[in-house]
Amino acid sequence: MHLPKLKDADSFPLWDFEIKILMRAEELINIVDGSDLLSDQGRDKENTRKWKMRDAKCQYYIVRRIEKTHIVTCTTAKEMYDTLKQIYQRDTSQQKCLLVQDLYTFKYDKTKDIMTNISHVQNIAFKLRQLNPNVDENMTMTKITTILPEDYKHFSTAWDSTATVDRTLDNQVARLMLEEVKCKMTK
Repeated sequence: MHLPKLKDADSFPLWDFEIKILMRAEELINIVDGSDLLSDQGRDKENTRKWKMRDAKCQYYIVRRIEKTHIVTCTTAKEMYDTLKQIYQRDTSQQKCLLVQDLYTFKYDKTKDIMTNISHVQNIAFKLRQLNPNVDENMTMTKITTILPEDYKHFSTAWDSTATVDRTLDNQVARLMLEEVKCKMTK
């Protein structure tokens, strides 16, 4: 399984999301979040051995997915994860401001295809949602609509007349990709 490496504070929200999915898939999330501790194993040697093996597996996954090893002194996966959070998780109010600014100032890059531009907006929105659950799909769809180049002007009008139940991010992206194909065929 390939996950991107944690490089800096900007990459932390996506890395955090993906490492948690990996840990849940491997049934190791309790080790990382601290809800299953070595001290909970009591004096049972077999349970202690199994816990240490699970913790070592978590440590392996974490170490393989970071670029800089600030965690060499950590002794458990939870300690590693907490240290990385402390280093890379920015002050949320500062991060929110930067992300909102990124979202509002993002402009369509005509050298890239529609999906690359949409992905950039979705990535910013994802990071914002990690910090503020009130950021919803409508905000993302609105930003996507506002960045569209002149060639897509008619799309905005058509999108505004779409039934509310059909106005989903997935539907918008699919329709824009189809629109891109049509635009390329007419040029």
